[in-house]
Amino acid sequence: MLLLLTFLFPVSAQALSLATDTHWQGSLRFDAGVRVEKGATLSVAPGTRVEFAGGALEVFGSLHARGARFEGEDWQGIVLRDGESRMEDCAVLGARTGVLVLGADPGIIGNQFTGNEIAIKAQGAARPILVGNQISGGGTGVLLSRRSDARLRHNRITGNRIGVQVEHSSYPVIRDNDLSGNAMALVLSRQSSAWEKTRGAGGRRPVALTGAVDAKNNWWGAAATEELERTAGRGNPSFIHDGRDEPFFTDEGKTYPLDIVEFAPWRAAPLTLGSGQGR
Repeated sequence: MLLLLTFLFPVSAQALSLATDTHWQGSLRFDAGVRVEKGATLSVAPGTRVEFAGGALEVFGSLHARGARFEGEDWQGIVLRDGESRMEDCAVLGARTGVLVLGADPGIIGNQFTGNEIAIKAQGAARPILVGNQISGGGTGVLLSRRSDARLRHNRITGNRIGVQVEHSSYPVIRDNDLSGNAMALVLSRQSSAWEKTRGAGGRRPVALTGAVDAKNNWWGAAATEELERTAGRGNPSFIHDGRDEPFFTDEGKTYPLDIVEFAPWRAAPLTLGSGQGR
């Protein structure tokens, strides 16, 4: 059975649980969180505006959203767990965490994230596909934690305090992105192949643990490119924090080497990221 919620004006609702397939369109306002139960799919139509006055949209089933707008005041954002979810050409604004991915593999494609404390966070062996997103005006653009091996391509991540942060045995592939204009473009924190080899769990982990995070073929900005060219890529880039800056960290009394970022080769000119790059 499909539950259809259509509103031509904002409405108010208390905490809501969706246990059957549901379709949203129009304008909706929620005073508390919404939970999509396991086995249910929430479909959000193009042009839909969803506003939260608190809480989160927590998805244990699946979310299919295209061309929708999610925003609110002091809201927690969208949480994707378990199911097969896809967000495309949406806008997510003003959340503590725009999209939190917990152990799932969603497609997050061609969206706009503006003014979120963290735009996208993935953890718990999550492997989201992040393609063609515009991420700006926030604290951290993308945070990958606790074995999150995301794939980032053709994203424009600019104007944030940190563009991308990688931590706790996460090994993403970060290629062909615009990472210019952030206070720090890429930060590694408590990220170590040596730790993973000795203490990491089995299952989802990279084939080879080389002590490096793959961030090749990105555009880092004009000033950053000049810096790279002056040192022929052999220096310690000021816009990246990794094992070149902090060789070791301590965990439970033991010392481990912090991984480094593989940034060469790099792009010598800005990427053209027009419409359709995310598809």
